[in-house]
Amino acid sequence: MNMKRRLLAVGMIAMFSLAAAGCGSTEIGYMDSLRVQNESPQLKTIIEDAQQKMIDAQMAAEADLKAKQDAGMSEEELQQEMQKAAAKLQGQQQQVSLQIEQKVQAVIGEIAREKKLDAVVRQDAQHNAKVVVQGGTDITDEVIAKLQ
Repeated sequence: MNMKRRLLAVGMIAMFSLAAAGCGSTEIGYMDSLRVQNESPQLKTIIEDAQQKMIDAQMAAEADLKAKQDAGMSEEELQQEMQKAAAKLQGQQQQVSLQIEQKVQAVIGEIAREKKLDAVVRQDAQHNAKVVVQGGTDITDEVIAKLQ
C-alpha cells in the first residue's frame, strides 16, 4: 500500500514536471526495483546477512521463551514476551529495509545527476506497476553496477 502511494506520488510529480517545463523537455529515468534487488551483489549480501541474523534471533527468542515456560512463567507473561520478541524482530527487519532504501536512493540520486534526469520512477514488477509506459531512460543497469 505504501509503495503504491509512492509510485502515485512520483508519477504525479513527473506529470506536473512535464506540464511545468513544457512538452518534451523533461528527462525521466526509471528503474526496475526487483531486478536491482535480485542482481545487486551488495544488496544480496545485506539481505542474506539480515536473513541469517533474523533466523538466529528467532531461534534465540524461541529458546528463551522455552526456558521461561519451563521455569513456570504464566501464559500471559509468555504472551507478552512473545510480543516483545516479535516487535524486536520487526524492528530489525525495518532497519534492514531502511538501509537498503538509503543505499538505493543515494545511487539513484548520483545517476540522476550524472544523466541530468529531472525525475526517476521505479518500476515495481512485483505489483506490476509501471509508471513510465513510453520513453524514459532505463537506469536499472547503472544502479546495479554502482551497487557492486
